Amino acid sequence: MKKWFISCSILFIFSYLSWAQDDLIDKNRLESVIELLSSDDFEGRETGTIGEKRAGDFIETMFQYNGIAPGGDDGSYFQIFKVR
Repeated sequence: MKKWFISCSILFIFSYLSWAQDDLIDKNRLESVIELLSSDDFEGRETGTIGEKRAGDFIETMFQYNGIAPGGDDGSYFQIFKVR
């Protein structure tokens, strides 16, 4: 779970940086997105929860908005894997 969260965080930050490449990074905007992802609406983002799905959908939307091509399974932004 921790590795998944770190990976998603890194991807999100790169997504945000590409979105803001022509502008200076707005600290307030970045903080608001981090606050949103860490809010109770995302229920901790634990694997298999609605919160995880919401966080994934949000990050997918950000990738689409920023023109980042999908690189996951079946042309999506997601990669299926087993959790032990």
